[in-house]
Amino acid sequence: MKKLNFVKWFETYKPIPNHIDKNGTYCGIDSINYSFETYGKEKEFVANQELNKIWTLVEGDKYTWIQNGAWLVNRLCYFVCEKPFDQERGTISIKYDRLNT
Repeated sequence: MKKLNFVKWFETYKPIPNHIDKNGTYCGIDSINYSFETYGKEKEFVANQELNKIWTLVEGDKYTWIQNGAWLVNRLCYFVCEKPFDQERGTISIKYDRLNT
């Protein structure tokens, strides 16, 4: 499994801002919301994106992770990135620490 830090992931895959809800809950950087909710119009938007551009914020036992691909279990939100990932779903993980965003 490939592991990245948040800054490297952000610079490499380039998450897009959420144009539906500019305030958001999970990932705001410089007053820009990059996370998409798991329901409603935001979920519909995510569902219509290329699968290799979707990432999921997943809550684990000890940590919160960003995992490549769309996941349902323990999901908190989604990210849609400009750059697609080129590995199998579930093979890239980023430990997510809100204090660093």
